[in-house]
Amino acid sequence: MKLYNGGVVAALATLPCAVAVGAAALGARLARSSRRTGSAGALIAGRHSAAHPGVVARLVAGVGIVVVLVSQVQLKNSQFGESARAAQDAVNRVGNSMLLMHIDSESLARQQLNSVLHRLPQGTEMIALYPPAESASGATVRLQGSCQALRAVKLGCSREPTTAAVNSADPRITEAIRWTSPDSDRLAVRQGSVLPARMDSAPRTVVLASSDGKNLPEAQINQLLRDALPLAAVTVESPGGSWLVGANNSVAHGRWVIFFGLPGVLIVALAIVLANLAEFLRFSRMVAPLSVLTGERKIYYSTAMWALLVPLLATIVTSVIVASWLAVPQVSAANGVELSNGMLTATAGALAVLAVLTWWWGSRAAQHQSSLWRPHGE
Repeated sequence: MKLYNGGVVAALATLPCAVAVGAAALGARLARSSRRTGSAGALIAGRHSAAHPGVVARLVAGVGIVVVLVSQVQLKNSQFGESARAAQDAVNRVGNSMLLMHIDSESLARQQLNSVLHRLPQGTEMIALYPPAESASGATVRLQGSCQALRAVKLGCSREPTTAAVNSADPRITEAIRWTSPDSDRLAVRQGSVLPARMDSAPRTVVLASSDGKNLPEAQINQLLRDALPLAAVTVESPGGSWLVGANNSVAHGRWVIFFGLPGVLIVALAIVLANLAEFLRFSRMVAPLSVLTGERKIYYSTAMWALLVPLLATIVTSVIVASWLAVPQVSAANGVELSNGMLTATAGALAVLAVLTWWWGSRAAQHQSSLWRPHGE
């Protein structure tokens, strides 16, 4: 990732120099081509670009850099970490039909917790999960609950422990074990009480599963626990829920980037365009004597087209291509990392409208400026 980021920074840092070199070369070619076409506007714009390539470089590089930066920020905020991706996959597989209840047994009495558990929403089954004492590969996880709860997740009901492979269990139990005891590949099931007589031997994790396989009301359960128990004594979350909180915040930030990206690009582009417009009006004063003496005021429209409109339109196309190209190493549809094509399309369309308005505004302003010119001297 560091190499990729360094490459993006290097590409953006060298872009103005590359554009300046290209502007000088293309300006000279444009001026030479005017001999065949007879376009006075192309001749004036081409010679000015060849003599002052920095003007075009600021326009092209400025707009191009801001478009690429916005697309990169949007991509960075849409990325999930490995754990967050695994948590999202778990939610996609089982939804909220299974929740993990984490218990701090040191701050609770058995009767206090037991009374709250009996007030859980109807259809909520509870299974105590005891991770192995040692987190070694192949260790066995113990599950204990009522027959009704065990059968709801397709487990056998017996007072004697029954072992099975984790992968062969109900997907909800598989996900619960994966997020609490990832090294375990065996489980032992027995009928029994979820809460023991003494809280010092109580399970730290209780699996909540719906009897009908539908989603459980996570918000309602958490509200019940907050109202009846000490703060943070018992928490309920979906598998990997803590990882998803931060990841979802990043995704939300990415949506804000999309929301503010278009106005931000337009504001920066407008500032750059106004600077180039001022430069265009400055050098168009030199054309004023020619346009007044020949009566050809339309020369400003063709000059502005080559000096303002064409570079801006070329910048838009190039910026979208470069932004998409630089995003390729990061884009992963499976992980939800995608460049917002809607944002790029809207940005390109808005910039194209700005380019046309700039061309019209520059042409009209230069034409009006030429009408104020008067000959001096003999």
